[in-house]
Amino acid sequence: MRLISVFLILFYALFCQGQPQEIRFSSLKWTFRKASDSLAFPARIPGTVHTDLLNNGLIGDPFFGANEKELQWIENETWIYETRVNLSEEELKDKKARVIFEGLDTYATVYLNGNEVLRTDNMFRKWDQEISKHLKTGSNTITVMFEPAAVMAKTKAATMPYTLPGGERVFVRKAQYQFGWDWSPRFITCGVWKEARILLYHDPFIKDVQSYTLALTDTLAVVGLQITLSHPAEKDLMLCATLGDSVTQSNDFVKINPGDSSCRLTLRIRNPQRWWCRGLGNAHLYTLTVQLKKGDRAISEKKQSLGLRTLELVQEPDAQGQSFFFRLNGIPVFAKGANYIPQDNFVTRISDTQYRSLLQKTAEANMNMLRVWGGGIYEKDIFYDLCDSLGIMVWQDFMFACAMYPGDSAFNNNVSEEVREQTIRLRNHPCIALWCGNNENDEGWKNWGWQKEYGYNRKDSVEIYHNYMKLFGTVIPQIIAQNDSGRSYHPSSPATGWGRPDAYTTGDVHYWGVWWGMEPFEN
Repeated sequence: MRLISVFLILFYALFCQGQPQEIRFSSLKWTFRKASDSLAFPARIPGTVHTDLLNNGLIGDPFFGANEKELQWIENETWIYETRVNLSEEELKDKKARVIFEGLDTYATVYLNGNEVLRTDNMFRKWDQEISKHLKTGSNTITVMFEPAAVMAKTKAATMPYTLPGGERVFVRKAQYQFGWDWSPRFITCGVWKEARILLYHDPFIKDVQSYTLALTDTLAVVGLQITLSHPAEKDLMLCATLGDSVTQSNDFVKINPGDSSCRLTLRIRNPQRWWCRGLGNAHLYTLTVQLKKGDRAISEKKQSLGLRTLELVQEPDAQGQSFFFRLNGIPVFAKGANYIPQDNFVTRISDTQYRSLLQKTAEANMNMLRVWGGGIYEKDIFYDLCDSLGIMVWQDFMFACAMYPGDSAFNNNVSEEVREQTIRLRNHPCIALWCGNNENDEGWKNWGWQKEYGYNRKDSVEIYHNYMKLFGTVIPQIIAQNDSGRSYHPSSPATGWGRPDAYTTGDVHYWGVWWGMEPFEN
């Protein structure tokens, strides 16, 4: 028994040698406090300041009575989160270190042992920073200070010569519903709202694997892979990829040259099984495994699902005007579904079980498409994974809604990085049917009387719409073309609003008759 134990320990040590070590922030003990107060309370990561206040009994239920009004003070405070992580000399020896935040909401400054290492200004971006020189053996203090987004929004809005439709919220890259909506109370929150971690590593590792279908017939599928490594590779490394299931497998490999940061592989599947949406067939998923090897040892590995399908938005002249439908694997699809908004104002409270329950019910109702609405969030990975496996197509808005947005270079650069990251994150999902620029922005500008409401002169109007067209007509589609060129892009939804004749002959329409139009429900 002792010999077996020694063998297992040695095997584990050899296997783990070179493997990146992750220290997840959700496993650490965190505290939070107002910047103006030294008294700290336990906090949860991922989480929000509202839920932490609620969990500690410091506020009442935000949704009870008039508590929404009573809790508006929270959005004007600066909040500080803090934890400690112990690291041994062995853990730090010959290692590089990075801190990675999957999501910070929104204006955060991160300190490590008193040294500022990161500033953030976008809830929807991932933040990845080298921190090797700031770590030490023993206890390391991590501090995250959140400045009030509501105050930042007011400050930015005050620099403009006119008011933009949507108000102060448009200057802040965070979930727009937090500022209040027709379905949502106003709770402008903050926090480490997604997982975060410290990564300790020595060898190169696989950062990203993009898969794309080069050819798909009944007898053959050809899949291309674009693989990105963490940093220029050293010598004697090899990338190996396997795609398939218990019946069909395909393999390919390539030797990595020193200095390479990316490479391409090609895989072929005989008699492929296609991915279908609900009602048209099985949502078949293959498992793709990519390994980076040093000799016979895998020093990094990525596994992900892959669905083989063709999917396009068809906009062609027809008897009514112009078509607007999806064609999946050559078959026109009658889209049946719903508009999806966050399941909770405080999205960190939504459990994986809740995601599974809702999406399973969606499938059981025979819906085959959900639209992720542009006033919410880019959803968690589990949402898209479940849509992949259940055969639910996703119309994916970018996070802009019912407003016009600033057009300065700092804002556009921030959005560009956001769009780049999200298209890269989501592009491998077969469920993603469409990228859509925004929710109702174009319709609002053309038909809701904003020019008169806000008193714009001709110069203002030209400038505002020019900024709109630059962002949604040039910046965003160019990034999609670079990162996910095989997917359709729709600049704004709806193409035409409810109530006009052309709404029913071309593009898409949002039917507001039973709500804004005060029509009876029977309509």
